[in-house]
Amino acid sequence: GYQSLPEATLCKRAFDVYAHLGRWVGSEERREEVERTYTALGEERFREGLPLSEVIQALAMTKYHLWAYVRDYGLLDSALQLYQALELYNSVVLFFDRATYYTVIGYERASGLAERKVS
Repeated sequence: GYQSLPEATLCKRAFDVYAHLGRWVGSEERREEVERTYTALGEERFREGLPLSEVIQALAMTKYHLWAYVRDYGLLDSALQLYQALELYNSVVLFFDRATYYTVIGYERASGLAERKVS
């Protein structure tokens, strides 16, 4: 599982999510890019032998840490800032829901599970 990966690899993977997040969150035009990226990620994680449950948990923890950072350092001093933070949160949740869905699709595709379900 993820415990066997070097810390530098784990940090790079989290950074990759955060680095693209600004471009993807709230952008319906980039939905296909998110689909391609996270379907490929699911396929890659399957080939790496990572359990799907750990892959999904890693995405959930990445989302949690992002929101914890915004909450702790976002300077939510006014009603407007709180409203903006809630809008951001809704967009981030939608993004991670989609990322999770496409990751599972890619993982199942790589495992051959998707083809067996259709047959």
